[in-house]
Amino acid sequence: MNFSSVSWFRQAAPSAFAVGSGRLRGWTLSPLMIGLAVYMSCYWPADTSFLSHSLAGAFAIHLWSRPQPSEVALIPIAALLFLVLYLVRQGVPALYVATPGFFLGLGSLAVLGIRGIRERKSPPVAFPALLLPTALVVTVLARPLWTPADPAWDWAMLAFDARLGGQLSFVLGRAFAREHWIAAIHQELYNALPLGMAFLYAAHMGAAKSIERQRVIILLLTTPLLCALIYRLVPVVGPKFAFPDLYPWRVPTLPRMPYPLISLNPETLRNGLPSMHFGWALLIWWGLYRRSAMWAWVSGAFVVLTVIATLGLGQHYLIDLIVAVPFVGMLQAAVAEERSWRGARVVLFGGGLLATMAWIWVLRQPDAWGSGTVLVLLSALSVAVPLWLVRKLDRPLKPRTVQ
Repeated sequence: MNFSSVSWFRQAAPSAFAVGSGRLRGWTLSPLMIGLAVYMSCYWPADTSFLSHSLAGAFAIHLWSRPQPSEVALIPIAALLFLVLYLVRQGVPALYVATPGFFLGLGSLAVLGIRGIRERKSPPVAFPALLLPTALVVTVLARPLWTPADPAWDWAMLAFDARLGGQLSFVLGRAFAREHWIAAIHQELYNALPLGMAFLYAAHMGAAKSIERQRVIILLLTTPLLCALIYRLVPVVGPKFAFPDLYPWRVPTLPRMPYPLISLNPETLRNGLPSMHFGWALLIWWGLYRRSAMWAWVSGAFVVLTVIATLGLGQHYLIDLIVAVPFVGMLQAAVAEERSWRGARVVLFGGGLLATMAWIWVLRQPDAWGSGTVLVLLSALSVAVPLWLVRKLDRPLKPRTVQ
């Protein structure tokens, strides 16, 4: 068996990679792209911010592929047609920052679909442009399959953050509540994660090798499946949803152990731990900081602002972000195709897997936590070691010398 992650995934899903590289002939994706664009303009509201940013990402990927000027000119025309269809079916769309991206993305999908029909071949950029909005639609429609309706462990997460020295999510939440414009900016940044993923893919479109682009596709397809398992082991909703009457002004008084579980509406997502908003921001940074100084600064700033947003908006506890670091470090090692399975790659993958499993066990056993000093030290190591190993993994390979 070939343990190379990219090679294995190619064997498991050859059609996806064939589409992504432009080798799949015929009209395979074209009707899907046009049909999905029509479906979303008729039934999905433009104020679904994640979807709007996903479609804006499809538009960005399309432009990054350097299409012909005539093709670029067709995008706003198609966008206007979808706006008319939207007005007929749903009325006037709510105007947000990402609303234009909603219609431009629909225009890109339709134009790429028409191009595929005309050329009798799916354009190489069709699959990545389609992936983000399709994944979001499927995720929302299949919500009962991947998010549990079990009682939430938020009392335990709140207690753990207290052991770390305080409730940072409540502190930042109060700052956001006092300055609504700051909250609005961070809310938009929080929702812009799909656009960041699109830029991660687009930044590598001009590279001679396709390994970086394939790495992004692998992570997009596999990460939700792995997270769905963890969400069922430790369901967490975040302080905004677990303590709506108190957040952010008053920190709830912790009950005695064993900490009770919180029964909530089944529609409330139990996807707090690990924080994949922060995890994906790290993956975007790791994928871009070597491209140029500009990409390094922009992606680094996105990581910092994502940390502030996830906590200040009440979506996560600090421990959610801590657990995300070894988890995404494991994913980064798994897709490091250019590296052999030894040294930093093995340590990062194995250590990330063990650390993630260990945190799940620890968080489910509050009576075994020990002192706050020990937990602070373990938390610091869980963040620092994966970050150091990723930098070590990213060092340029030394050329082999021929004896």
